[in-house]
Amino acid sequence: MSRVVVVIVVVVVVVGAVLMATGAARADEAAERAEARRLKDEGAAALQRSDAAVALERFQQAYRVFPSANLLYNIALALAALGREAEALEQFEAFLAEAREAPADARAYAAAQVAKLSPRMATLVIAANVDGARVSVDGRDVGLTPLVRATHVAPGPHEVVARLDKHDAARVHLELAAGEQRRMSVTLTPAKAPPVAVAVTASPVPPPVGPRRSIAKAWWLWTTVGVVAVGVGLGVGLGVGLRPPATPPSDLGTVRPQF
Repeated sequence: MSRVVVVIVVVVVVVGAVLMATGAARADEAAERAEARRLKDEGAAALQRSDAAVALERFQQAYRVFPSANLLYNIALALAALGREAEALEQFEAFLAEAREAPADARAYAAAQVAKLSPRMATLVIAANVDGARVSVDGRDVGLTPLVRATHVAPGPHEVVARLDKHDAARVHLELAAGEQRRMSVTLTPAKAPPVAVAVTASPVPPPVGPRRSIAKAWWLWTTVGVVAVGVGLGVGLGVGLRPPATPPSDLGTVRPQF
């Protein structure tokens, strides 16, 4: 097989693999669109029957399946129906920024809602000294630093918390008025490493050593030697009369050690 033929075969195989992958991706996208549309329709039906909590859940599920910017409009409608005006304002703003091809009437309504809600809310522009920190306002997650959008909150006291691995959490308490816009920064510091415990082992103290005595002067040594000598003499004098009997033959059932 010539080199030209080999190159042609390789190109055909690669192109075929790319086409198959593209087809599979399109099939997956079509399935995701269909599922998102189903969830969006369920949410719209729930919103029409004034069940805004279910509507919000369905719209958010649809956005997770297929993150179309148009769904931000539906999410904003459900949040507004639930009285969560600060979050609704954020979603209307995101819809206007991202869904530029959305129907004109939807964009007009969203712009009207932004104009209506903005004076009622306070606005926070949050920065941090490190990137990648998770920021929450009153327990609501607003994203990772650097934050690209302002955060809207209702007038009153608020707590801003920033967290990052291997850093101490940064907390800021503040109070905002309606229509107020405030820029703030949170500072995270590296967490201190816990002190390392060092185990100290106490060595046993040897008993005090007194003056050494000569073993030759120990009375117990000579007493033991005497007793042994007497025993040896008796054994020699008595002879074989004190010898133990011979080991019985094996047919008597000698007990063997059990291992």
